[in-house]
Amino acid sequence: MSDDAKKLKDEGNAFFAKKQYLEAYARYSEGILLDANNAILYANRAACRIAMNQYMDAMEDARKLVSRQATEIDPKYPKAWYRLASALEGMGQHGPSVSMYEKTLEVLSQLPSPSMQLTKDCEVNLSRARRAAVPQTNMPANAVEVQIDSGLLPWQAAQKILSDTKHVVRSSAWSIFFANKDFTNASEKMNEMKRADTSNGLRTVQARLGSLQDITNAILRDSRVFRVQESDFLPRLNDQISFERNHWNGWSPETGPEMLQEKAIERLKKEGWDGLRPALTHNIRHWVIVGFITARLGGNYAFVVECHRNALSMINWGQQVWKNVPQAKRGVWNMYLNSLTGASYRDKNNLELLETIYEEADAILQDLEKNPYHPKDYDDPNPGFVLSFFDNIKGNALACKALYHNMIGEVGKDRTANTVGEHYISAMELYILAAACLPEDDENHPWYLNCAYNFMEIANVQPSLVMDILERIRISVPKMRKIWCQNPQLTKKDREEVYAKLLRIEKCAKSLIAQKMMTFEGPFDWPQVKSL
Repeated sequence: MSDDAKKLKDEGNAFFAKKQYLEAYARYSEGILLDANNAILYANRAACRIAMNQYMDAMEDARKLVSRQATEIDPKYPKAWYRLASALEGMGQHGPSVSMYEKTLEVLSQLPSPSMQLTKDCEVNLSRARRAAVPQTNMPANAVEVQIDSGLLPWQAAQKILSDTKHVVRSSAWSIFFANKDFTNASEKMNEMKRADTSNGLRTVQARLGSLQDITNAILRDSRVFRVQESDFLPRLNDQISFERNHWNGWSPETGPEMLQEKAIERLKKEGWDGLRPALTHNIRHWVIVGFITARLGGNYAFVVECHRNALSMINWGQQVWKNVPQAKRGVWNMYLNSLTGASYRDKNNLELLETIYEEADAILQDLEKNPYHPKDYDDPNPGFVLSFFDNIKGNALACKALYHNMIGEVGKDRTANTVGEHYISAMELYILAAACLPEDDENHPWYLNCAYNFMEIANVQPSLVMDILERIRISVPKMRKIWCQNPQLTKKDREEVYAKLLRIEKCAKSLIAQKMMTFEGPFDWPQVKSL
């Protein structure tokens, strides 16, 4: 290693020790430019990427070590295999990660003085990967088959509402109806798939193109439309993804965005935009779907976030490189925000993650303000378009900012009463704004109002505002039930209990006002209503 490369490696190590991974990554990358055959620099950069949950790009670095191998440089370099194992595990590929951890231990055992710490870490990780690699026999509850005959599903209720009513202007029926139209198209195409196993153990698939586009459009329109109704739905979807990747000559789903950008530029020179676009689009859609399903099945949220971050970063990169790339990225951006939020529920004390949620939500709101909906900008969009890609996304972004203030109020570093109170007041105000973005019959409309209500006591608001929110919830809930509670399987019983309690609270408050025991000017009698 040259002196300059060694200096960059040492600087990177110092940043890595302080968990300043971006700075460490930059130093290792500079070192690689000076010494492209140095195994340590690649392994260290892979470690940075793993620390930043960039498993796909980490795998690219690790594979360079294993294929070129670092073995050409150092035939017994165990960290090459260890980094690959860690990246695979981070992506949820536990079976392959087991093999790579075993390979690491094998290489370590051949060294005269193996690292005891690396050996110990590898053994611990191998044990964890082996447990995770055991096949799950039970499908998670949120992915089971929905019983059609147990009541109308939301998209069925939506169709009934839209067919029975001549002038339905603003209703969540529109977004779920058109999302279901796309989802049904995808399912019908996949049902025509023909699969066969060959004598050499390979599978041949004959299928129609377009299913991937339809299912992606469906979950970006309204992710609540997604369901598993046949036992082989997920295997068929996996085969469909592989079929379309082969058709468009796409890249491996494990290709990270950095490597994908390099390969995209190379293909552009050879095949032009028409040859590149479908292959690039396939990888983006694959990340969207895999990340979404991994989240629905309760999988590794670090990988979920990576999938959706990769999809969004490729869209952003494409818009910078080619000005004619479509600007319709907001649905993917919204899904990325949901991934971050899902991750925060599993790591509630992660203040850095909460800050990222706030920044992304705020950026989406700025984008919506800068690029508002104008009918002339779109070719005859259906009535659900504005809901799916403008109103619902705005409501979600506001709710995510409210969640930020709620969580910072609970776990933030500044625990003074004034600061905590200000965060809770901001959460209340943002939840009210979020509810206003959604139709009254959307299931999240009354729920966001309930979330706002939960902060009203600490915010010491006037009874007039409390009564207004309670009234809006009472009016909204019956409308919401017509779409989202027709099927007992999908009715959220915990929310129904909350709404029943809020109805009792409103009646109690009205009684107190009628008896002149409380006025609209205040104060609100919280002890009395809380006794309910």
